[in-house]
Amino acid sequence: MWKDGRYGSGQSLLVGDLVVIQAEQGFVALAEASPDRYRELGRIPALASKTWNNPAVAGPYLLVRNDQEAVCYELPSAHRASTGSPGSPVFTNHLRPPGI
Repeated sequence: MWKDGRYGSGQSLLVGDLVVIQAEQGFVALAEASPDRYRELGRIPALASKTWNNPAVAGPYLLVRNDQEAVCYELPSAHRASTGSPGSPVFTNHLRPPGI
């Protein structure tokens, strides 16, 4: 088992073989769900301010919110997220607003 990352009083959600982490600071991180090691695949600045709310998944959509805003992103398939584009494990390759 491992312990890593700085997410404050954030919340996490297991989606297939990925962990979606809503950090207290407002960003969302995507990590591998592996007991062997911690590997963050990337992150995005999802919300502009602090949140303690749980993320939610409905079908292919991730919903995050705080007291001022709510945002919806389209989740990748587990295979697409784990393979990603060579040299760019940037979260924007894995998570994007619907319709883009």
